Amino acid sequence: MGVDAWISLGAVGAVLVALASNRVPADLALLGAALLLLACGVIDPHEVLAGFSNEGMLTVAALFVVAAAMQRSGAMGMLTRPLLGAPRTATGAVARLAVPISGLSGFINNTPMVAMMMPVVADWGRRLGISPSKLLLPLSYATVLGGMLTMIGTSTNLVVSGLLTQAGRGDLGMFTPTLLGAVLVVVGVAVLVILAPRMLPDRVGAAGTFADPRRFTVEATVDPGGPFADQPLALLRERSGGLNPVEIDRGADLIPAPGPDVVLHGGDRLILAGPAAAVLALHGVPGLTIAADHRFADDAGRRHLVEVVLSDRCPLVGEGVGGGSFRRHYGAAIIAVARHGLAVGGVRQADWILRPGDALLVEARTGFTSHPDRDRDFWMLTEHGAPATRTGWRAWAALAITVAMCTAAAVGLVPMLWAAFAAVLAIIAARVLSVTEARSSIDLQVVVAIAASFALGRALEVSGAAAGVAGALTSVGGDHPWLAVALIYITTALATELITNNAAAALILPIALATADHLGVAWMPFAMAVMFAASASFMTPIGYATNLMVWGPGGYTFGDFLRLGGILQLVVGVVSIALIPVIWPFATPG
Repeated sequence: MGVDAWISLGAVGAVLVALASNRVPADLALLGAALLLLACGVIDPHEVLAGFSNEGMLTVAALFVVAAAMQRSGAMGMLTRPLLGAPRTATGAVARLAVPISGLSGFINNTPMVAMMMPVVADWGRRLGISPSKLLLPLSYATVLGGMLTMIGTSTNLVVSGLLTQAGRGDLGMFTPTLLGAVLVVVGVAVLVILAPRMLPDRVGAAGTFADPRRFTVEATVDPGGPFADQPLALLRERSGGLNPVEIDRGADLIPAPGPDVVLHGGDRLILAGPAAAVLALHGVPGLTIAADHRFADDAGRRHLVEVVLSDRCPLVGEGVGGGSFRRHYGAAIIAVARHGLAVGGVRQADWILRPGDALLVEARTGFTSHPDRDRDFWMLTEHGAPATRTGWRAWAALAITVAMCTAAAVGLVPMLWAAFAAVLAIIAARVLSVTEARSSIDLQVVVAIAASFALGRALEVSGAAAGVAGALTSVGGDHPWLAVALIYITTALATELITNNAAAALILPIALATADHLGVAWMPFAMAVMFAASASFMTPIGYATNLMVWGPGGYTFGDFLRLGGILQLVVGVVSIALIPVIWPFATPG
């Protein structure tokens, strides 16, 4: 390999380290690497910018608007709520959840699907007496499996299709991945139904007061002369509706894990932890005052409480709760915080540093959830005290437009890109979304990351790095294309657990195609190995956006993902590697 090849591999290695560290946004890491390769002369300006006009990238951008229309109009809720039913067991609940969700995920982007369904599934589980921790991870996994059904089920499929078109390999149809995707959905859902109820934790027992795996932390002060002053802590525990005192700050004295016999003093600052419902009821407990910067407002008609999950794109990630930035940025106050199912202890609430996946209970004005930027900054959970929404004409319009888009693309009436653009125009014309809402629903970070990753893939191709790596892979696997497909699949699956799924697909696809060319066999099995492996992210909460979304609300640990996700990853991988060369034979010209 020449100098350009080594520069390309070095740039890709730097991107992998940056993304795996989770400290650099994906779009900045990939765009920075693309500009570095431009400066070194590995690729030219046209190749850097080509990704921004790629059909796959533009289709992803348009589908963000379609998904937002389905979510905000209530169309997805209209489709899913009747399908959930009232099963009597956790096994039945997982089955009733995973089957329809995986089917709908073949046509609706995974992230808004999970964002919309999380509060629905959590409330449904509580009504059934099943802890949400038994259901939220299967919700994420079902959307990932369903995304493999069609070309529009996940942005990863569109990225692979766009790269193949850019490389002159031809276009993939709407249902190209459907046969294998359907097999994986059946097998994957079966694994979830059998194992999820047994392997996932019951973080809060079904018979618990609130059956809520989140433990929010809130600060309150004991009023001097109030009913709790000079009384044992047991009285507070009895009257606070499920809140558990974590520690007592008494000036120079700090009492961690106080026992029920500890006598409270007026002015004591209490760190209380418990489910959201108990925090909501706290303002009705006389003798306690919420910390000054986090007090419930008196104008209850105009302000209410919202549970949100902090996304990795929120501009306040890395800032402290007590800095006032949340109030300045959103006009709302953080009441309580939960992190990955545990109360945040050992530090004052004001000093807590916000992280992606944190569940926040915030006091906000009416209309907080409908602001265009909220879908980017937060994954919404529950708006407490908000009137129930009714399914109106906008939901039916969004559903009709989405069905028409999919039908037009499926029968070949128009290309997928034009069908998606037409759907966006119809959504705006029908006033399902305003122009501002449509524009804000496009995740620019994802779009830029996809476009920049195309430039890196092109650099690997033109510099000879892809061919060099392909030669190394074939030297390991010999002249056995099936083994080479297995190596490509495993490499992509490992990469997607550490970096974004789209970046993994864009970086490894050129190597996969070069491997096929080196072996003199059809490229299609290698391209499909990359497509399916890049989507199969089950083993870590950081490998896929939907896993991160349910991590905190479900109270999961890394071990929960490794146990259930590891088995699912193994099953999906074995089935994929076994069937890909059967469905797309090596002997068929690519």
